[in-house]
Amino acid sequence: MRSGGSFRSQDKQPSRFSGNRFGSGQFGKHNDRWKSSTSSSSKPWNKGKSSSFKERQDDGGRGFRSDDRGSFGNRPNNGSSFRDRRDGSGPYRGRQDNRGNSSSYRNYDNRGDRKQDNGYRPVGNYGSQGSQTSQVKESRFKGVYERSGYRGRVFLTKSICPGKVVYDEKIIRQGNDEFREWNPQKSKLCAALMKDVSQIGIMPGKSVLYLGCSTGTTCSHVSDIIGRDGFLFGTDIAPRMMREFVFLCEDRENMAPIMADANHPEEYKELVPKVDIVFQDIAQRDQVNIFLKNCNMYLKEDGFGLLALKARSIDVTADPRSIFQKVRQDLEANVKVVDYRELAPFEKDHCFFVIKKR
Repeated sequence: MRSGGSFRSQDKQPSRFSGNRFGSGQFGKHNDRWKSSTSSSSKPWNKGKSSSFKERQDDGGRGFRSDDRGSFGNRPNNGSSFRDRRDGSGPYRGRQDNRGNSSSYRNYDNRGDRKQDNGYRPVGNYGSQGSQTSQVKESRFKGVYERSGYRGRVFLTKSICPGKVVYDEKIIRQGNDEFREWNPQKSKLCAALMKDVSQIGIMPGKSVLYLGCSTGTTCSHVSDIIGRDGFLFGTDIAPRMMREFVFLCEDRENMAPIMADANHPEEYKELVPKVDIVFQDIAQRDQVNIFLKNCNMYLKEDGFGLLALKARSIDVTADPRSIFQKVRQDLEANVKVVDYRELAPFEKDHCFFVIKKR
């Protein structure tokens, strides 16, 4: 060590720790040798290829080397990146449906348009006019029509408001008539028809008291059945549901909304006369007593009562069939049970009762 200075301070040489480790300093010459020996352009199979990270990104390799060895960015001889295959546009695009849509990586993550298979297969897509696989004909229920689809029987009602779609139902036009397909997965009354219920009592010209009308999905089909000579009173306690039902009643003159609690039928006794049909579809623990109270007050002597029962609303822990049997015993003590149907697979843990006054 020389006096008057630090170690190597007089040699005019950079410190071994100064600067970039691979740029300057004691190992600079080794760094140059390392760069020349490991650069991608020096490899015989990479002649003419881009070597920088930015250039490799511009080449479509997502930052990886886009050579012919088959990296994550590109596969050999296919000319498509992982990004293309994810969108279904590359050679790995997978299956295609009947509309030409790819069931690729991204489509398997978004299955919003894939409906659960509950045993019902509608003919075509809801909300559109489809091809007629068979002629629409009247069923054994007056005002209800049916036709045979490629997956079985389909029920329809003749619309009294042509050109109006209430929910995502399919519209069938035959001649000058417009028919609305009835989805049993969205209507317990249609599910009972699919389960071959013997009778429902709803026909043209009848009056109906509908307890639990909700937004009016089933009410709209009942409105088609009873026609302009009949009338339907729809009650519901939820303001949001009643608001949507009011908009529906503006298009259909044979329906009227009543915002009231069905557990207190005396609240609307000045608005509802004696009716031919009392239909109830509410999810409350005391739904059987509510149904009997409304039948005693508003149902005619020769009228029909229709009860769509939800077992989980009565007791969520008990077996649904045991609840069905208990409810049937309670009904038979007061009225005559005409028919009984379980609504599976269209509605889980639901059953349908048809009753008449004694």
